[in-house]
Amino acid sequence: MKKLLALAAASTLLSSAAMAEWSHEVTLEVGDDINGALKSIAAAPDGTLYFTTYFGSGPRPIYMLEDPLGASPVVGVFADPEYGSTNGSGLTVDPDGNVFFTHDTNDAATSYIQKYDSNGVLVPGFGTNGTVSPVVFNVDGTPTNHRPRESGWAAGDRLIVSNFAADRLLHVFDAETGAPIGEAIDFGAEIGITDAMHGMAYDPVANVIVGVVRGTAWTISDGVGATLDDLTDYDQFTQFAGEEWPGGNSNMGADWDEATGLYAFTSSKESPGTVTVVDLADTADQTVLGEGLEEGDPGFLGTSGDSTFFRSGGDLYLAVNSENRGEIVVFSYTDPTSVDDWTIMH
Repeated sequence: MKKLLALAAASTLLSSAAMAEWSHEVTLEVGDDINGALKSIAAAPDGTLYFTTYFGSGPRPIYMLEDPLGASPVVGVFADPEYGSTNGSGLTVDPDGNVFFTHDTNDAATSYIQKYDSNGVLVPGFGTNGTVSPVVFNVDGTPTNHRPRESGWAAGDRLIVSNFAADRLLHVFDAETGAPIGEAIDFGAEIGITDAMHGMAYDPVANVIVGVVRGTAWTISDGVGATLDDLTDYDQFTQFAGEEWPGGNSNMGADWDEATGLYAFTSSKESPGTVTVVDLADTADQTVLGEGLEEGDPGFLGTSGDSTFFRSGGDLYLAVNSENRGEIVVFSYTDPTSVDDWTIMH
C-alpha cells in the first residue's frame, strides 16, 4: 500500500508540457525549381519526399526532395517518365523505398502504372519492363481497361488503385507483378459522389480500407471473411470526416500513418485550404491545419493539394502541397503520451 501511495505522489510532479498538436515547422519554396503546379506527394522511409506536377505545357519528371528539414533542401529529379500535363499523376512509396507512379493519359488504352526502385530505375518484374499498360480492372467478371488515378500501399504486397471514368472503382493489384487481383468495387455508386478516390490506405488490424473523395473521408469495411483478394466483400461505406467540396473534379490527397493511426486529408479546396488530421481509433479527434490563417501566417496553405506523413530523427511530420503557390508546408507532431513531452514541476 505504501508503494502505491508513493507512485501516486510522484505522478503529481508531472504535468503535460503540451497536448497532442501539429505545429508549423517550415515552408519550402520549390516553385522556381519545378514545371507546373504541385500535384501528388509521397514520402520514403528515409524521409525523402517525392512529388509530381500538373498544368502548363510539355512533359515533366518525378521530383524529389532528399532532406526536407535540412538547412538548404534542394529539389532534384528522381525519374523522368516524361508524362504529359493531366491531373492523373499519383505517387505511392512502399516500405522498401520503391516508388509507384500512376498516370492517367485521358485514354484507358495508354494510361499506366510504373514501379521504380529507390534509385529511380524501373523495376523489370513489374508489368513489362516496369510498366503496366493498359491497366485492367476486373468488373463483374469482365476485364476492362481503365484510367488509373491513384494508388495506395496495402498489406505487404498489394496496391489499391482507383480509376477515373464514368464509374468510380477500386481494384487491388499485385505490387510485385502488377497483375490485377480479384474483382473491383464501384464506390461511386455506394457513396453517391462521382470523383476519384485518393489517399487509399488499409488497416490490417481492423481490415478496413480508408480513402477520401472530394473532401469527404470514408471507411470501407468488410463482410464476413473479406480479404483484399476480392474487394467485392467490402460493402459497408461510412463517411467519418470532411464535407463535400462543391467544385469540379478534385485533386484532394490524403495519407495514413500506420504507427499512430493518424489519417490526413485535404478537407477544402477553398483559399486558404485546410488539411484535417483524424485519429482513426477515435474519429471525433480531429485537428484542422491551415484554418483561419492568412497569407504570411506560419502554416498558411493557400489552395492545398496532397499530403504525406514522414519521419526524421524518429519524429513525425506532415508535408502538404500548397499546389498553386509552389510551396511544401511542413508540420511537426507533438505526442503527449511520450515521456519526453512531460516535465517535472517544482
